[in-house]
Amino acid sequence: MILLEFQTREELVEAARRLWGREARLVDAFTPYPVEELSQYFDAGPGRVSRNVFWGAFLGAATGFGMQTIATVLDYPFRVAGTPAFSWPAYLPVTFELGVLFGSFAAIGSVLLYCRLPRLHHPVFEVEAFRRASSESFFLLVEADLPLEVEGATLHALD
Repeated sequence: MILLEFQTREELVEAARRLWGREARLVDAFTPYPVEELSQYFDAGPGRVSRNVFWGAFLGAATGFGMQTIATVLDYPFRVAGTPAFSWPAYLPVTFELGVLFGSFAAIGSVLLYCRLPRLHHPVFEVEAFRRASSESFFLLVEADLPLEVEGATLHALD
């Protein structure tokens, strides 16, 4: 991986535009403030977290509904005032709550997994110039082979 350092926002956006679609893959950008123009150059793809949240909520709701059905119909059929053993309206609060619980666990787990967190060390931390990333310099992390020539950039090769 290669860390490219730029002094201005315009140089960073222009380099991202030129590198996009070539043999280099843009991995991340580190800037002192948000640069909205960069989002179109990163390969975000469709939201995987929302799909995982849906399936987590579905699994939680199915678990809650199934658990109550098994308990009241098969294991301990208890008839009160002639009500049927399978009285599904009574199952809805637990079904909803377990759906929300499993969905929230799926959301937290997906974000941690896809962001590769917790990550205590990153190779860019070894570059001395990277200390200026939050105050004055703009950095672009690129996955490419050397030699890579980008106008107006200082190259830092990472292991």
